[in-house]
Amino acid sequence: MRGALSGLLSGKQAGWYRLAGRSMRRPMIKFALSILALALPIAAQAASDLTVLPQGRYGCWTAGAAVGPAVNPQSEFTVIRGSSYLNEAGRGTYLLASDILLFTRGPLKDLRFRRSKEGFWQQLSRDGELEKLKCSRTGPARMTDPARDETGSATERG
Repeated sequence: MRGALSGLLSGKQAGWYRLAGRSMRRPMIKFALSILALALPIAAQAASDLTVLPQGRYGCWTAGAAVGPAVNPQSEFTVIRGSSYLNEAGRGTYLLASDILLFTRGPLKDLRFRRSKEGFWQQLSRDGELEKLKCSRTGPARMTDPARDETGSATERG
């Protein structure tokens, strides 16, 4: 004996059923493709927000009372190429997305800055509040960094 429903559909009916199934898929596929086409410009815009800082030296300082040094040498860095930087403690990388600068590797890892309307970078705390530390580009990158020898390894200072 065949299956309980085997005699209910003829061959023509079964073929019609398959064609109907295919015709129902086409509108769904077209709909999915149209949604995807609408989403592509958004993804491209998000990817285009990533950029790099201009190469050069960046100096950092703290705003506030005029008692003591305003310069913060631990946070100074030089952008060397692409999204790479170096400072006296070593090399690292950063991400620059729109107006947020995030150091992802190296001695400044986890420091975050926001670009101000005046053009300098101001440090952000973990909760997104602005801190006192500010940085800006101070000049071109030096061809030979005093903290490095010709091979690129750190030299001892005495």
